[in-house]
Amino acid sequence: MTISEITDRVSSLGHAWEQYKQINDNRLREIENKGHADPLYDEHLHNISSSLDNYKKRLDQIETAYNRPVLGGENDGIKYNEKNSEYSKAFRNYLRKGMDAGLEALQTKALSVGSDPDGGYAAGTNWGQVQQIDTGSSGNVTADALIALFYSLKDAYMRRASFLMNRSTMQQVRQLKSTTNQYLWQPSLVAGAPDTLLGIPVNMAADMPVPAASSLSVAVADFQSAYQIVDRQGVRILRDPFTEKPFVKFYATSRVGGDVTNFDAIKLLKLI
Repeated sequence: MTISEITDRVSSLGHAWEQYKQINDNRLREIENKGHADPLYDEHLHNISSSLDNYKKRLDQIETAYNRPVLGGENDGIKYNEKNSEYSKAFRNYLRKGMDAGLEALQTKALSVGSDPDGGYAAGTNWGQVQQIDTGSSGNVTADALIALFYSLKDAYMRRASFLMNRSTMQQVRQLKSTTNQYLWQPSLVAGAPDTLLGIPVNMAADMPVPAASSLSVAVADFQSAYQIVDRQGVRILRDPFTEKPFVKFYATSRVGGDVTNFDAIKLLKLI
């Protein structure tokens, strides 16, 4: 992709955000004047929000592609059997090509989900020790709640703090304004740089809870201080030349674990 094409994508991202703000401002004025807004506003905002996500994702992919070392070999186009589990496919990709992106995605999921089998800072025996800030609004993220969540984190952890939320939550957050009529969320127009919320980075994680009653849909934290990851060094490989002759099977395992170790460095937003 040429520099002019990258410039066009950055320009499109900025234009989409300005269009989003204009439509949302019109929606808010209509609510103020009539008590309700045309449902078409929500449809337009949803479509533009999806476009914003796509533009930003593409910019980040371009940044990754430019920084990736050149790989060769005839195995680059291998397609794996769909009956294999996502873990098996990730390990195969790692073993054959040295690419650990699949493993990284699975580990990220394990850190964010709220189910005990996969761990994560929203689950576990110490789950109740993480401070939860109530939104005060049923099933919705509000500007006041995000500001309260932001300021609940101690100053010592703000330098490396960031927000984490699901894409559905992000679509709600993009519509929120401060008391000075400024949007809380701002897009990044630089490839590889995150968008910001209240001036600090905000990242999307598909496995964070979607907005719903009693969900913990937003986290703000200095994740380096809050969460300790224990990654056992190396991958254990067992060679099996017997069970499917004349083929040789390999079993690979990698052990990764983690838990919240600093409860002051992470806060969760709870929708009531």
